[in-house]
Parts: sequence; C-alpha cells; structure tokens
Amino acid sequence: MTNKNHKPTRLSGKVLAISLLVVVLGFGSLAVWKIAISTQDTDTNPPTDSISVAPPSAPPGMPAYQLTEADIEALRAKGLTDPVNDLLDDLKDHPELIPVEGTLGGTMKFWPSESRVISPSRVEAYYEDGHTGGRLLLEYEVVDGEIGWTVIQRLPN
Repeated sequence: MTNKNHKPTRLSGKVLAISLLVVVLGFGSLAVWKIAISTQDTDTNPPTDSISVAPPSAPPGMPAYQLTEADIEALRAKGLTDPVNDLLDDLKDHPELIPVEGTLGGTMKFWPSESRVISPSRVEAYYEDGHTGGRLLLEYEVVDGEIGWTVIQRLPN
C-alpha cells in the first residue's frame, strides 16, 4: 500500500547551510575549549626544562634540619653561633660549588631558605639562577668557625 500523495522530503538550502554552520561551530568551539584547557595546564604545570625547578620542602611540621641538640652543641663548640643558619648562610658565599652555569644571563646561587641541614655533616642545597635550578648533596666540615664544603652529588629534581 503506497501513499501517492507522499513526496520525498528535501532540505532547503537554508536549512542545510544552517545545519552545516552548527556542526562547524560546534567543532570550532570544541577546538577552542581544548586549546584553553591545554593552555591552562601549561600555565599551571610548565615544562621543567624552560623554567626554574621548584625546590623540595620539608613535610609540614618537619624542621628544615635534622640535627639533635647534641649535634647543635658540637657545632657550637667548633665555632658556629647559630649552626643551622650559619651553615645555610655560608652557602651563599660559595657559588663555585654549583656544577652548572647560569642560563639566559642568570647567575647561579644557593637559596638558604630552600635548603636544609640533613645531618651533622651534610646539607641538601637548592640553587637556581631564576631560569633553571637543581639540588646538591654537600658535605661540610667546621674547623675553628670556618666551614669547608665538598660536593657529594647532584640530586635529581
């Protein structure tokens, strides 16, 4: 049984154009949205080879040093007034220990506020030049208030 009055439906040119426009705009919006998300991700998690590397920090509630009172007293007996701060501040005077050159005109230096005394003879030191950075494990020795430094190893970032 066939309906003789039934004609095939045709989309008019305007309806077809509007449908295509909606599809194109939909994909365009999706592309813009994906770009916005990837840009946002790049802004909050930039690649580490182009900016400074964030230094490690002690867990909340953990001091920046791991010395006992006996360790601190032994360092005072060797001539340090405030052992932890004296050690970390002395690093600023020894950029020659940093095994990499500054980039983009920057000068490598140690950052005492981002470094920590981890034992009676070792420091984990953070350095950077404003563009790139890293960490070193250093050994120290105190004789008559003078601090001597030896680089043990470069630590992974």
